[in-house]
Amino acid sequence: MDPAPGSNSVTPKGASSSSGHDKISEIYRRYTQVKLTPTKIPGLLDAFSEVEYEEDDIEGIEPDAENLDEDCDLRGPGVHGATTTEEDAEGLTEEEEGASAPPPLTTRRSRGVCRPKPQLSTRPVTRRRKITLIMESSSDSSIDLSREDESEEDEPAQPPPKRTRPVRTRQPRASVGWTEDNIPPVSDDFTGTPGLRITKPTSALAYIQLFFTRALIEFLTQKTNLYASQIFRMTNENVEDIWKPVKVKEIARYLGLSILMGINRLPTMRMYWQTNKPWHARFFNMFMTSKRFQHIAQFFHTFNNNVVPVNNTDKLIKVRPVMDYLKQRFQEVYSPLKELCLDEGTMAWRGRLSFKVYNPNKPDKYGVKLYMLAESTTGYIYGFDVYSGIGKTIMETVTRLMRPLVNKGHHLYMDNYYNSVSLTEKLRELGVYTCGTIRLLRGAPKDLQEMAKSKLELDTTVYRRKDNTFLLLWKDKRVVSVITNLHNADTQRVQ
Repeated sequence: MDPAPGSNSVTPKGASSSSGHDKISEIYRRYTQVKLTPTKIPGLLDAFSEVEYEEDDIEGIEPDAENLDEDCDLRGPGVHGATTTEEDAEGLTEEEEGASAPPPLTTRRSRGVCRPKPQLSTRPVTRRRKITLIMESSSDSSIDLSREDESEEDEPAQPPPKRTRPVRTRQPRASVGWTEDNIPPVSDDFTGTPGLRITKPTSALAYIQLFFTRALIEFLTQKTNLYASQIFRMTNENVEDIWKPVKVKEIARYLGLSILMGINRLPTMRMYWQTNKPWHARFFNMFMTSKRFQHIAQFFHTFNNNVVPVNNTDKLIKVRPVMDYLKQRFQEVYSPLKELCLDEGTMAWRGRLSFKVYNPNKPDKYGVKLYMLAESTTGYIYGFDVYSGIGKTIMETVTRLMRPLVNKGHHLYMDNYYNSVSLTEKLRELGVYTCGTIRLLRGAPKDLQEMAKSKLELDTTVYRRKDNTFLLLWKDKRVVSVITNLHNADTQRVQ
């Protein structure tokens, strides 16, 4: 017979062991049919904390055989024993000792499941770290980790150092090299010899023949006949019935009539040869028939198509020989004065062309764009370049046009489409001096850009100088920005 639960009259060692066994059995019976809830778990832990037993008697504790046989029919949680070493038990409080082996919670799936018998640990006791929990208050707690022969004091935990990344602060561009010196810049003297390089012509036809020379007309005659023969050879048609080789005189008349059509404009080409109409121009019939003019216009050519490279990227290759010849003649005939102007122009054209441009602000909205270097006084075109859609920088375009005139002291005036600080410095190295409006984002100092955005008083002049380059802001109705290496910041009133 088991002693009554709660008996304290047993003093021998075996009785003490039996008493601890009885208490565990009593707790097991009491909570067998009880469904554990969060409110009943603390009571179970308190009941286990009241059980006292010796370490040597742990091996002799065995649960009641009858209760273990009924373990398969349980509807509630089973209680398993927990093992602790002697050194581990010394550092645990009574509540933590009971909480070290909490019973498993009962779920719908775990009810009625046979549970294995609790096995007590038989592993030999080994020396481990001694864990001491010191609870001073509900808010302060510390853990002392030490070995048997050494101890260390707790140090306050320091957060790991933050990884800092160097921050790159974007400094505003300082006006490096820019000063407020108003000394006039230094410029070289003009060494060119302007004027005609040939004998002065005596008639209008002689002026035209300076550029449309006999060599050019013969070249056009040859390429036109070559192209016509290539076309008829491909079509296997009788050439004599349709085409007769063109002569030099016919090409000259064809060019002359084409120029007259630009002066006397009519809606259609056929109207120039209508004799019974009030708009008839009799000199067209005098030089060439309408059919012959149309044949020449159909086969007019300036290049041999058979020599065009397969991987050609030059969109102007078929007119390149004539362009280069005219540029050469422009430079051979006349040498410009000191002041030059660079600007773009548009040659009206509404046909199919890949590099045709559109500008709604121009009188001719559709056409071919040209960069023209001209003399400021007379407007004589010294050089030109055709925009063909190939990406060239502004500096490449300007330096290419000014290449024949470098180191002569010319003054070049441009608008803000071309001007920049780097271009001004580059041209000065080539002996060319510039002046004109500028977009301040193209090299102007930061403080000058901020001043242009601020409200300046009327007729106020602000300037900066770097080496031989001046940047000026002048407030009229709006701020006008100018770059020059020809003038200083002095102003004059003009009528």
